[in-house]
Amino acid sequence: MTARRHLITLAIVACATAPPALAQMWAAADDAGAWHVVREVGPLLEHASATTVDVLSVVRAELQLGRAERAREILHRFRSTLDSNDLGTISLRAQAALAAGAIAEAAQMLARAASLAPDGERGFYHARAGDAYERAGFKRLATVHYANASTALREISGWLAIRQARVLEDPAEAFKRLRRATPPARRLASLARADVYLAAGDTARAVATYASLAEHREAATLALAWGNREKGRAELFEILQAGERDDVNWALEAFERHFEPETSAEYMSLARGYRWSDEARAIEYVGRVVAGGDSTNATLIFYGDLQRNDGRFVEALETYAIARDQGSASAFYRHARLLERVGRRSESRNALLAFAQTHPRASQAPVAVFLVAEARRQQGRRTEADSLYQAISKRWPRAQYAGRSRLRLAAMALTARDTSGAMGWYQEEIALRGQQRLAARFQLARLRQGTGDTLGSSAEFAALAREDSIGYYGMMARDAAGLKAPRFAPRRLIAPSEWVDPALSQLDLLRDAGLTPELDEFVRHLTGLRDIAWVDMLALAEGLSARGWVVEGVRMGWRVAERHTLNDTRVLQVIFPFPLRDLIEREADKHGLDPYLVAGLVRQESAFRPAVVSRAGAVGLMQLMPGTARDVARRAGVEWERQWAEVADANLHLGATHLAGLLKRYGQVAPALAAYNAGGRPVTRWLRQPGATDTHRFIEGITYVETRGYVRTVLRNRELYRALYSGSLASADSP
Repeated sequence: MTARRHLITLAIVACATAPPALAQMWAAADDAGAWHVVREVGPLLEHASATTVDVLSVVRAELQLGRAERAREILHRFRSTLDSNDLGTISLRAQAALAAGAIAEAAQMLARAASLAPDGERGFYHARAGDAYERAGFKRLATVHYANASTALREISGWLAIRQARVLEDPAEAFKRLRRATPPARRLASLARADVYLAAGDTARAVATYASLAEHREAATLALAWGNREKGRAELFEILQAGERDDVNWALEAFERHFEPETSAEYMSLARGYRWSDEARAIEYVGRVVAGGDSTNATLIFYGDLQRNDGRFVEALETYAIARDQGSASAFYRHARLLERVGRRSESRNALLAFAQTHPRASQAPVAVFLVAEARRQQGRRTEADSLYQAISKRWPRAQYAGRSRLRLAAMALTARDTSGAMGWYQEEIALRGQQRLAARFQLARLRQGTGDTLGSSAEFAALAREDSIGYYGMMARDAAGLKAPRFAPRRLIAPSEWVDPALSQLDLLRDAGLTPELDEFVRHLTGLRDIAWVDMLALAEGLSARGWVVEGVRMGWRVAERHTLNDTRVLQVIFPFPLRDLIEREADKHGLDPYLVAGLVRQESAFRPAVVSRAGAVGLMQLMPGTARDVARRAGVEWERQWAEVADANLHLGATHLAGLLKRYGQVAPALAAYNAGGRPVTRWLRQPGATDTHRFIEGITYVETRGYVRTVLRNRELYRALYSGSLASADSP
């Protein structure tokens, strides 16, 4: 049977998790971190004192660092001292072979491990051997090992039935196995059914099955290979409309290879696909649509956006101007903003004011006036800025930028030592229940505290701490008023339903058997459950987080909070988890950092995902840009390879080094965090603003919305982590 679907979806990473017999041997590498093991234990291998544990720990660490060939070289160098019949050694040799692409060799080793393993572990090795033999193309051997695994691991036999169906040569037997699939595996079973159809020569049914499962890439591939160009074309456009970026790029290449666009709709679909990878091609295609007579505002704005993003500013201005003259508010606003970018600042500000006057109901209208007000303020034209801020507050009183304008007016009043005027603007924001009311309440309480109104400020801080109990301003209110740390309800040890523990155990079995696609599918199934008790959802969230699915656990935790309460230690510890705590605390101690600050930063940057990569290219737990990581490593005098940014302890080490350097440079946490997010140049500018020596006024004066929110969030996270994990939890009766 063809392995087409298998080759597309299957990505076993055998070194990710070990069967139970290896867990103890690998614990040292887990505790220290792979990067640290290679640096600290690796040199011991050059001496006669190196032990077997040292050798195997370094091999595993090298595999985690992505250096399979080096791991294999170490295993070869110490082959005479390693026990050839040791299950752990054989397993590591197999993992190294898999990582190096020697799949058939790995399969043989895993088969040998299965013959040596004790009864409780034999099934895991059979499953891994079956997978390796299947990947190597030895289907009959894969069939034998999958059957043995199914017998030994009855709890996941419904998942293994799908594996068996994929490698059986008899379609009737394959369909029989698929009927044994467990309900959460229905989608994978259907995909396997498509493979069976394909192996039996029934391409039409295979294509239809893939299409029904929204597996448009496979459906398009088969349809085109089969000669059904109409179906292939339709499936390609399904990908272009809603596919992931990698699939979209594949569909673009496939379309260009087989077809020519014929309609304006096809040109536009292709242009939307190319906007991420080939803006020149996207511009060409939309240009053809416009030349063909499509001058709708939506098309023109898209055309202008492409031109602007490609640096064709003059052309973009002309395109926006056409849509603007047709009455498009969005084009008017874009045109005005682009004038600023090309250096025509005076024209830009006049255009922004004209836009707000012409389109006062547009969502960007208060933003446009605010931008002009900010420019006037930075030029020192305070009277004009004051007038514009007041105009925003009056004309769009409940808009987000009206709240920001009132905070600006209050800050300007404070600079002029007009405490009463500042209080008035804060009170107006509070009375209107604007989006900045929490900031206004906090600053108002501080002003009252400064004027000697102790009772008023204390009452305001206490009320804010209750209202915004886990928010930035609530946390800062506690600190400003000297209140105790937040207190949450103690952990409630309510037993979940009987099905929860077996479900989590099934996750463990799938993981230990190396059935990665099945594992991912089961996680999707569990996180998709909605009609279950909150206590069951909470137990699942805790179990997922403990097994490495931190983001999924956090999302489920928020759903529990909606149905139950946020004021519960268990719920909050799921939403704000602390995995890798030992590594974080060790790096924090080494660099003189607050471990709760580091945890709060990692929670915000990556949600504790070691391999996550942002759109900007930042990598790993502390989201280091490759250039930053390289420079920090060079200054710290440590060896560095780019792929190590996805290794937890390596990323933490460089991230902590970078953060410690910023704290030393700025002397305060808030500017250091701002620089971590936005770089040093804007922070230098923000520190020059009036009142910036005051931490809270500095934060409110950060002009980048993202950076301002980032600093607030990390500071809030720090206080929450301290409250949740310092061992001082109590009841929630007092603020």
